[in-house]
Amino acid sequence: MVQGVTTVFEKGIVKLIARAGALVTTGYYRQARNALPTHAVGSVEIYGDAIFVGNIAQALSKLHKVYPYGYSLVQRYVRGVVQGESQRGKGIFLGVVYREWRRRNELPLPPERVAAQLVRHAVKMRKVLGFSIWRSPRSELANLHQELKAMKLLGCDPACFQNLNTEVLTIRYDRAARRLADRRRWKRISEELGIA
Repeated sequence: MVQGVTTVFEKGIVKLIARAGALVTTGYYRQARNALPTHAVGSVEIYGDAIFVGNIAQALSKLHKVYPYGYSLVQRYVRGVVQGESQRGKGIFLGVVYREWRRRNELPLPPERVAAQLVRHAVKMRKVLGFSIWRSPRSELANLHQELKAMKLLGCDPACFQNLNTEVLTIRYDRAARRLADRRRWKRISEELGIA
């Protein structure tokens, strides 16, 4: 069974690791944002060309109207959205989300879907920075549920739900399989020791 990071390390050590991660990624963030024009929506800074900024601003506007709690999470925990290469976890310690362009200067997803993803990123950042909860299947499941809630409130296309629902089912299946394997392992050990 995986224990939370805070049970293994002291909270101060976890905060130190988060600061070190932020220092490592700050240079990349500075370089990416200096090359692009900036725009702010509330406390979220958006770095990119006019079309990118417009799409992200539209996503945040819809989020503000429909899901104020999700919008407040994004405002508090997402420092910036940068048009550029996306690598998993690159901006988590800084509160930065990197979005790539795909087909001809359009977001690969509609603004409602982008807004829901920003809520998911904000929840992840809140867990890491605020509570020192790192990535675990249980944490990922909660993040997915927040994103699904935002998608429902924003009225996303039903086709978008399929991938997330599949991801939720996969995580639940993996967790159930691990629990079953642990039970079998403990049963075998207890039989060997003559406890059962």
